[in-house]
Amino acid sequence: MTLGLATHLVLTQQTQRVDRADRRDLSLFQIGWRWLHRLLALNRLPELKLQFSWAFTLPKPGFRPAN
Repeated sequence: MTLGLATHLVLTQQTQRVDRADRRDLSLFQIGWRWLHRLLALNRLPELKLQFSWAFTLPKPGFRPAN
């Protein structure tokens, strides 16, 4: 969850509140984690809306990946 959130924040250029503005020093995990922590500290977690997409298909029974 934190990696997806951080990826979104980087792509939308919203990381300046949790990371340096002139360059990115934190990992994606740290950016997402600090953003969640910030929302919790400001009591603004309800503003975070998550949407998960589980649209994937499982392989057929007996499937073995190539080595």
